[in-house]
Amino acid sequence: RIGIPDDKSEREYLTSIISELHMTITEYERIWLMRNREGGLVSSTKPFYSLLKKYENRLREIESVS
Repeated sequence: RIGIPDDKSEREYLTSIISELHMTITEYERIWLMRNREGGLVSSTKPFYSLLKKYENRLREIESVS
């Protein structure tokens, strides 16, 4: 739980943050490829995808209980 008082509020928060994180990752990858070669991109974005997976897993938890 991330300190939000009810499941509905947490679901709304997670949905929003997941969407924003997708956009951030897309933009990060675009900028990365402008300045670097493709090598290293996967390891550079790994923390973003790890965080995204945690948020998505929590959202699935909430939705399975509701």
